[in-house]
Amino acid sequence: MQKTIVPILLLALLAMGPGCKHHREGSSAGFELRVDAGNSASYKDLNGKIWEQDREYGREGYGFVRSYGDKVDRGWSAKIAGTDEPRIYQTEHWGVERFAAEVPDGRYRVILHFAETWDGIDKEGPRVFDIKIENSEVLKGFDILKEAGAMHTAVTKEFRDIEVDDGKLDIRFIPRHQNPLINGIEIIGEPVTADR
Repeated sequence: MQKTIVPILLLALLAMGPGCKHHREGSSAGFELRVDAGNSASYKDLNGKIWEQDREYGREGYGFVRSYGDKVDRGWSAKIAGTDEPRIYQTEHWGVERFAAEVPDGRYRVILHFAETWDGIDKEGPRVFDIKIENSEVLKGFDILKEAGAMHTAVTKEFRDIEVDDGKLDIRFIPRHQNPLINGIEIIGEPVTADR
């Protein structure tokens, strides 16, 4: 009896797949994942796009793989300049080391969202970090406050033609001074064209 139960259970587990609602077979075209880092709930933006909640990497197929820090929510009343979507920047996840998302192999556009909202950093220099996407350095010596020009001001960094060939898009945050932080992450599949 036990000998037949084990193969049946294995077949059932294989049929269930990885349990990830974001991982899809096939083309990257049409894939979209938005994460509101630091937010414990999902959020619908002004364009009707859903930003998923912050979570550890697991069955949902996306999340922070390593983090020694914490999530922070500055509240809906926190003023953020330079954006029509202040909610994305009112929450943050600091002390992040790595974010991963299961995605179909293909090319992606990655948009990272930042704002310096901690009163402990009120000048350029204290918070500096590097970022790698798929093992390629995309930001070196990145200082949110220097880039934004002021506290509580949104900054976005966009990277195109990110190639994924192992079913997982990987973002790494490397500290230089203080702790890396992120407010939002967008991963958008790029359409396949004839010249690629």
